[in-house]
Amino acid sequence: MNFTFQLVLTEECNLKCKYCYIDQKPRIMSIETFDNHYNMLDQMLNKYNSTSFQAALFGGEPLLNWKLIEHMVPILKKDKRCNVIIAMTNGIPLKDPYKRDFIEKNGVAISLSFDGLWNKENRQLHNGKSSLEEYTTEPLKSYFSNKGGCKVMVAPNNVSTMTENFKWFVEEYGINKPDYSLVRDDIWEENDIKNYDKECKRLADQVIEYYNKGVDANVGLFQLYLLDLVFGKIYQKRPFGCFAGCHGGAFMPDGLIYPCARFGSNKKLVLGDSNKKEIYDTVELMNIQQIINPSSYPECNDCELYNYCNAGCTYNQINSHQKDNLLYSKPLDSICRLLKISYRETMRISHELKYNKIFQESVKNSIRNVG
Repeated sequence: MNFTFQLVLTEECNLKCKYCYIDQKPRIMSIETFDNHYNMLDQMLNKYNSTSFQAALFGGEPLLNWKLIEHMVPILKKDKRCNVIIAMTNGIPLKDPYKRDFIEKNGVAISLSFDGLWNKENRQLHNGKSSLEEYTTEPLKSYFSNKGGCKVMVAPNNVSTMTENFKWFVEEYGINKPDYSLVRDDIWEENDIKNYDKECKRLADQVIEYYNKGVDANVGLFQLYLLDLVFGKIYQKRPFGCFAGCHGGAFMPDGLIYPCARFGSNKKLVLGDSNKKEIYDTVELMNIQQIINPSSYPECNDCELYNYCNAGCTYNQINSHQKDNLLYSKPLDSICRLLKISYRETMRISHELKYNKIFQESVKNSIRNVG
């Protein structure tokens, strides 16, 4: 399994996103700390039985730590074990032509965090103004529009306009595959779930309409669950929800290592310390892969989606269900309900478009990319 070398370059950011879990503390990774983390890679790869890794540059806004990026990218590029270097970024620092050129020349992939019309409210600048104009004016409009996709967070306050935002991405901005992802915190109330149910149907209808018109347009929300259905049918449920604690870790600015950035930002479940060149092997940490294995959740055993669904956020499942101060993982009821709605509409899309050649080819390409 490819190891995820998640490097939290800084916890500072140029935006104040309402749903962000990073505390935006003035912590920034030094070159020395990166070197310590990089020197720990052999130990981490051995521990997780991996021979290769992907370097995920994370934050805060990772591109704010530009001095470190210029130091680390050449090192990572020379490492034959590194399959890809990808920066999870809001993209605004790429207004600088020098930085855009560096990213392009060094083959650093960009995972853009951009909520489209929702940027007006959810992703504001520090002065309280909308950040949407940053993406709809030059140079970022030309750089990001008609170029791949972007990560879009779906939260209770914007769920009723999922379809309108999707249409804006496709028809106004030129992004046909916005990666809609649920905010999987325990913040969804009964009325929010009802709104999601109603709007998810509208969104699925819009996806079906686009394909019937010959337009290859979909959202990550349905694409991901379709892949789960395909691979679940062939291989059954995978033994993890995400990389956290299973085949990756977050390497923080202070030199500590956690299962993912969310654990690190909240200082929970430290796995090791690169400053001391130590990996911790307590009983709890040694058993974490079993604790967070979705196949082991008794709450899931009788669910019709058991072989497909991989539950929600690992951090939330552990943090929301503590048992005598020991690690205990359990899916959140509200997230389960949202996932059931999402899978239902995914299956409806698949059924109604099963003879649509454009949809069939899109699914095949998704499977190839995973493979």
